[in-house]
Amino acid sequence: MLPSITTTTALSTPIALEGPLTFVGLAVYTVTTGTEVESWWEVSTPITRPLSLMAHWVTAEGDALAVAEGLGVEPFHLRPGDILVQRHRFVDLWPMADHWLRIGAYWLDTMERWPVSGAREADAIFIKIGHSSTASPLLNDKAQCVIRYSDAMCIDQ
Repeated sequence: MLPSITTTTALSTPIALEGPLTFVGLAVYTVTTGTEVESWWEVSTPITRPLSLMAHWVTAEGDALAVAEGLGVEPFHLRPGDILVQRHRFVDLWPMADHWLRIGAYWLDTMERWPVSGAREADAIFIKIGHSSTASPLLNDKAQCVIRYSDAMCIDQ
């Protein structure tokens, strides 16, 4: 379970991770079958190990409602400067006021999550995906993030 959010610290995208990818954005699309999320990543250094991207749909209490992990391309073909867009599909789930998306990356060979650069205690980024007046919100430099315990939490403004 996640601790409740009690403090906020402003972070701007891009958000560097201690791995070869940097988080640069997110788009959320509601469709008839559920919700689709695009996470956008920039390759910052050459990729030398197998990796995966995680997307966990969680409640404010940290209960996982669904998991959509994977990588839709061969990582060794990516080069620094490339932008990777990964689609995560959540069937029969739609944004609610207390829902969050926990995203991040990890090494497939060890299952080790990549810490957020400058915040080693944070191994994920949390983005509030509750009701929004924007049909396809994109996380941008106005996002606020919270670093708390072992997770980084981003709040969509």
